[in-house]
Amino acid sequence: MKSTQDEFPTELPTDSLVPLESILCTEELNRRPTRPPDYETENRALAALAQGLARRAAFYRDWPIRSSKPSNPTQLASVS
Repeated sequence: MKSTQDEFPTELPTDSLVPLESILCTEELNRRPTRPPDYETENRALAALAQGLARRAAFYRDWPIRSSKPSNPTQLASVS
């Protein structure tokens, strides 16, 4: 059986590291044509993201309250 450390190592193996220069492609990005910013679409995407995060935060904020309430009447007798 594998240990947790084998499955989720805390350090990267040094033999799999690649030079940063082989990943960065600044020159390629500079050659590509630019397009004008689409602020309306960006705004809609950010608003949707913010709403989703707010809903999730509200769910987790209220989760202990919801989970402590009995879900059906038969559980009322066991709640003290």
